[in-house]
Amino acid sequence: METHRRGADGRRSFSPEFKREQISRVMRQEVTLAELSREFVVQPSVIRRWTHLVDRGSTAAIAANDDVVPASELRAAQQRIRELERLVGKKAMEIEILQAARDEVKKSRVGTARPRDDRADSDNDLPGLRDRARDRVSPRASASPAVAEGRRSRGDGADS
Repeated sequence: METHRRGADGRRSFSPEFKREQISRVMRQEVTLAELSREFVVQPSVIRRWTHLVDRGSTAAIAANDDVVPASELRAAQQRIRELERLVGKKAMEIEILQAARDEVKKSRVGTARPRDDRADSDNDLPGLRDRARDRVSPRASASPAVAEGRRSRGDGADS
């Protein structure tokens, strides 16, 4: 006789494979239900329940055209799904908080000007930038004095 696990209350616990094997023995008529119940010292109603569960699982598998998953596996999978959904929600909240913080930092940087020392340092990074800025002349300043005088005399202030 095989050894079976015992629960906290002292009752034996039979594996699903063991139950299927014993029910198949009854179905093949190797032993009767009464003989099997005496062999394992269990009530005949227990063996009838095993038979019912095996039959119900088989018909459910045929109806679904798929394998039947034990309820314990289903509960474990559902628990795992709940845990993962909770983690996804937590990460989504973290992303929202970080995006809001990033937007606030951007807003505060737009309103502040850089100190003059920083600008001078950045100009030193690009050689010749100051020289090009001094050489650059505005288009009005480069116009001849007569053209500029003509604009003033017309009084319309229109550029031509």
